[in-house]
Formats: sequence, C-alpha cells, structure tokens
Amino acid sequence: MARSRRLLFVALALMLALPMTLLTVGCSHIDDDDATTDDDDLTTDDDDATDDDDATDDDDATDDCPADDSFEENDDLASAAAVTPGDHPGLTACQDDDDYYSVTAEAGDFITVSLTFLDDDADLDLEIQSAEGTTLDSSGSGTDNEFAFYEVSEAGTYIIYVEFFGEDDDVAGVTYDMRVSVGDPPPADPCATDDIYEPNDWQATAAAITVGSYTDLKTCLGNDDYYAVELPVGDVQFLLTHTYAAGDLDLRVLDAEGNTLLNGTGLSGDDDELITPAIETAGTYWVRVNQFNDPDSDTAPGQDYSLTIAIQ
Repeated sequence: MARSRRLLFVALALMLALPMTLLTVGCSHIDDDDATTDDDDLTTDDDDATDDDDATDDDDATDDCPADDSFEENDDLASAAAVTPGDHPGLTACQDDDDYYSVTAEAGDFITVSLTFLDDDADLDLEIQSAEGTTLDSSGSGTDNEFAFYEVSEAGTYIIYVEFFGEDDDVAGVTYDMRVSVGDPPPADPCATDDIYEPNDWQATAAAITVGSYTDLKTCLGNDDYYAVELPVGDVQFLLTHTYAAGDLDLRVLDAEGNTLLNGTGLSGDDDELITPAIETAGTYWVRVNQFNDPDSDTAPGQDYSLTIAIQ
C-alpha cells in the first residue's frame, strides 16, 4: 500500500510538471537570451536594443546613397564642413542627406558659389546662408547647374547649403562639382544685354513670345534663355537654327512644372535642332535654349541663333 502511494505521488508530480515543460518548450522561440526587452529568435524583433536581425529591417539594409564624398558627415548646419576657395569636384548629395559647407570671408568680399550637375539625374538647389542659417542668396532653377553670390557686410563664417530636391524615389543621389570664390565680385554676364529678351535666364523670368520666327538671339555658357508661349492642342514645330562649329546649342520644351515634354528635346549635335512635341493641353509652355559647349568662350563668348515656332 505504501509503495502504491509512492507511485501515485510520483505520477502526480510528473503530471503537474509536464504542462510547464511543454509550455517552456513550446514558447522557447519568444524567450529572450540576451536582453529583457528584445528577442533574437524572431525576425521581427530586435537582437539588441536598437536594430533588427532580419533582412527587411534596419541593421541589414544598405545605404541607398552613392559613396560618400570626403566632406561627409556634413548633413546639417552644426556639422558644416569647412571649405577653401577653389574647385571641389565629385561631391554627392542624396535624399535626406543634404550638404552644408562653411567658408570665412572679410567685409567687402563677395562669396560666389556655382554648382555643376545634370538636372536629368536629380535637382539641386543652392543657398548662401549666415552662420545662423538665414538665407542671404539662393538659386533654385529646376534646371542644370546653380549659381549664387553674396556681398559680405560683416567678417565671419558663412554657410553654403546644397539641397537635394529630387522627387523621384528611384533616384538615390546626384554627383556635382562645386566652385567657391571669396574676394572679387562675380564676372559680368557677357549675355546680359546681348539681345532684346534679356534677362530671361530662368523659367520664372522667361520672355513672353508668340508663335512665329525670331532672329538675332544669343545665349552663353551658364546663361540659358527661356521663352514663354501660349500653345493650342496639337502638333507644334520648334526649330532652333545655329552654327554648331561655333558652339553646340540644345533645345527643350517644358511644362509649367519644368518637366521636358515627350519628344520635346533637341540634342542632336548638328547645326539645327528640330522637335515636334504633341501638345495635349492648351496653355503656356516654355522653350529653353542652352549652350552645351563654347570653343571660343575666352575670345568671343556666346552663340547666335534663330528660333521658329509653328503650328502644324
């Protein structure tokens, strides 16, 4: 009888212990072996206090930005990288990774900054700011390249701010070259008064024209020409006539947001650029003429051209 009681007690003890063992085994995948607040067995949990151990989370994700340049990390005003006057090629700006630079100047100096890049890759905007971040001059054309300058009234440190303005999530970043000058004022614009439509260097300052032919026009490197024209629905012909040997000119037709129309680009590398975009919505459109190269820029800067707009 005593033996039977002992066997019964052993059986009861095993029965009581079994659910706890099964519970422990069945839930081992949510047990944490390195911290009380995270788990290294679940793909959705953390294996340390800050990042995840699965491929879709933050410790395995790769940086979508192209290779950092030598001035990183310079992503905010407090971490602005000091630069000296001169050329700084091969820089990179990315989504959520703008660039800040600092430069020192004396009262009476001009700070002049130019950015060279392809807007087809992504758009960059440029500001010259005070040390506190107040904008002193800016350039945000929505086209290739930006240029800004500021005459310094008080000696000190000033900020150059390069903002990535691309709206395409598939574009990780854009490479650009920056030229910084401190001292003399920027050179005079050789095209500023060369034809009757200047200054029409930006889409916002485009010269208003109508359908027809225009002669004795001129553009220069870094000095694009913009024209605004009202167009009906239908096919429209744009003809740019120039002498390619004297410098290559390119032609584009843009909508109100600065987007190039389908079949609205003339980049042939020939004497003439002819494009015939289909206008789907009546309204105002913009013609952009820019000089791609200028073999005589030192002696005779600029290029003459004619422009004809015709309804087909």
